[in-house]
Amino acid sequence: MMFFGRYLTPDGAPDLRPRIDSSLRPPLQKDLTDALSLEQDLYSGDFLGSFENISSDESCGVQLRWNVGAGDSGSTHSGTAHNP
Repeated sequence: MMFFGRYLTPDGAPDLRPRIDSSLRPPLQKDLTDALSLEQDLYSGDFLGSFENISSDESCGVQLRWNVGAGDSGSTHSGTAHNP
C-alpha cells in the first residue's frame, strides 16, 4: 500500500507522495488514531501496527534498505533480532 501511495499517485490525493517516507515504513498506529475513519481503521488491520509488533518478540527483526536514486537511500532496523 505504501508503495502505491508514494509512486502511483492516486486520484484525489496529489499531496500523498511527500507524506510517505522513502523507506515505505508505515506511520505509528497511535499517530493515526484520530485521522482514520472506522472503515479505514478496519481496512488497515494489522498492517499499520506491523512494525511496532516486530519489537514485541526478541526473536523478530527486520532490516530495510532502499535506494531510489537521486541520493535517496538508507536503511533502518526494527526489532531486537539482527540479520546475520
